[in-house]
Amino acid sequence: MTKQEFLESLRDSLDGQIPADQVLENLRYYRSYISDEMDKGRSEQEVLDELGDPRLIARTIVAAASASGGSRNTGTRRQEASPDGTPFREERRERHKTFRVNKWTVIGLLLLILFLIFCVLYFMFRTVFRLLFSFHGIVFWIIILLIILFLSRRK
Repeated sequence: MTKQEFLESLRDSLDGQIPADQVLENLRYYRSYISDEMDKGRSEQEVLDELGDPRLIARTIVAAASASGGSRNTGTRRQEASPDGTPFREERRERHKTFRVNKWTVIGLLLLILFLIFCVLYFMFRTVFRLLFSFHGIVFWIIILLIILFLSRRK
């Protein structure tokens, strides 16, 4: 038996017994294991003899999946994999996770960003800020606020 035949037999034995993603995961594991052992200098046949019958391995995987609460894949959609484990065209449902943020967290972050921008601008234009926030600067800001209030009430 060759590596290719081993993986095909394993896939055929697992197909429909466990979910398709678990089938692919196991195929990847055994393909990787066989390749790693062959890289260490062992022959393909030695590694496959050590692993044993792929149908027995499949039964063990199915039993472990059912014992851990895994369900059988009885749907009509099937995810196929070529013997080398690369998936053929598959339909996959994307799960969209929502990310919720407290509005006070957003407000706090915006204030922090504004503060940091203000600090950077302050160090860049120090003399302008000193003028704006001196006594005369406070009068300037009061006038600006009054203008904004006046314009906002006109609408």
